[in-house]
Amino acid sequence: MEVFLFEPERNGPHPGLVLCQHIPGHQGIEQDPFTLKTAERYADNGFAVSIPFLYHWWSKDDEMQIKRDEFRDDWTAPDLTEGFEVLAALDNVDSERIGIVGHCWGGRVSWLGACTNSRYKACAVFYGG
Repeated sequence: MEVFLFEPERNGPHPGLVLCQHIPGHQGIEQDPFTLKTAERYADNGFAVSIPFLYHWWSKDDEMQIKRDEFRDDWTAPDLTEGFEVLAALDNVDSERIGIVGHCWGGRVSWLGACTNSRYKACAVFYGG
């Protein structure tokens, strides 16, 4: 699974965020300018950010509706934990200060992550879909 990382330029340790993308990013994180810009803003404000590519279960060319219909929480929760673990393993991240956040479809996904991993210290849902 691809995980994109964004880190602050200054020295840490930094708090971390797992950022859950919205479903329009289903063809790849690199194709999702909103999520990329959001991660950059968090990093500019002192957060290390991981974005796990939650749609890796399908081809990037598959239709969005297929992914929406087949999306499974039991596949996604471990992917979110992997996003957490990637951050927690970084020397410049305080593993005791990692939260999860998402927008639209990712808002719902961030709630799933917080409910299945008690190590998250905070969860924010922006217009959960």
